[in-house]
Amino acid sequence: MSMDTRVITTREEIVSVLTEVESVLRNAGACAAEVYSITLALDELLTNMFDHGFDVGTEHRIAISYVLKGRFFEFSTVDNGRKFNCTKARPPELDVPFSERKKKVGGIGIHLVKEMMDVFTYHREGDMNHIVVGKHLKEEAICS
Repeated sequence: MSMDTRVITTREEIVSVLTEVESVLRNAGACAAEVYSITLALDELLTNMFDHGFDVGTEHRIAISYVLKGRFFEFSTVDNGRKFNCTKARPPELDVPFSERKKKVGGIGIHLVKEMMDVFTYHREGDMNHIVVGKHLKEEAICS
C-alpha cells in the first residue's frame, strides 16, 4: 500500500496525515507501540519543519509520501525549507541534570526519532531537503 505524493502547506494538515498513517498501520496489523512510535516520529519531524524549517514569510511546502512494503513502513518528505541535516543533530544531554545542561531545550524529539526508527536519512538536492524514515513492523502474532 502506498500514498500518492501529497503536499501540505499548513501545520494543521499534520493531523490528517497522522490519522491516515495510523489507519494504514492498524489495518496492516501493526502493534500499538509501532503505531505510536511511527506517528510520534512523523509528528515530530513535520512539526519541526513548520516551526523551524522556513523563513518567516516564505511559503511552506512539504511533499509527503509513504509506502508499506510487506512489513516495512517508509515515510518520505521533501521540503523547500532551510538546509538542516537533522540526522546529524547532537544528542541531548539526557544523562546530565537539567540545571547543568549546556543546551537547556531542544533536540529530544530528533533524538527520539533516531531511537525509534530503523531508517532515518537526510540529503539535500538543490534547494530541497529530503528525509526518509522507516520501521520494520513485527509480525501480527508477535504483537500480543
